[in-house]
Amino acid sequence: MGSVEDWVLLIVKMSGRTLVTRIQKIMFILWEDYRVGRRELKFEPYRYGPWSRDLQNILDRLVSEGYLNVEEVEREREDARHTGVMRVYTLTEKGLERIKKREPLLAFINFAAYITVRQWAKVPLRHLISYVYTMYPKYTAGSLILSEAVKELNDIDKAGADKSKKENAVSAPSDQ
Repeated sequence: MGSVEDWVLLIVKMSGRTLVTRIQKIMFILWEDYRVGRRELKFEPYRYGPWSRDLQNILDRLVSEGYLNVEEVEREREDARHTGVMRVYTLTEKGLERIKKREPLLAFINFAAYITVRQWAKVPLRHLISYVYTMYPKYTAGSLILSEAVKELNDIDKAGADKSKKENAVSAPSDQ
């Protein structure tokens, strides 16, 4: 099925410079829907939705082995729920070499999971979080951002409905 490490490297390759939140959420979807990493990972409800200490340990190991770089970026604290520090990951040359060799195998052995990574790698993070919160509600227990995720989902839904109304509006025939 491919190692968890390879799936993580694929996520970072497809996402580019990416937050730990995106890695955690995409790996959770792979774990939940495609059984990727079922032996190695355990996810639990946490402050920002599903989270895996095992996955964080794998990320730390990939950094120490030279496959990933991590940068802690300060951000303005919006409120007490946010720490003000974001962990941002990028591939190193060593990591890029490894995933270039293994990506075709990942696509071959679990094409649906591969497409899922491609699908979620570039969408706005708030959409990914809203999707996870909607599809896997048992992992939102204790979340500090549940109401924000629900609001975001409602905003996305409303925007889609508004766009659909505009596209389906019938124009009055013109007098000629």
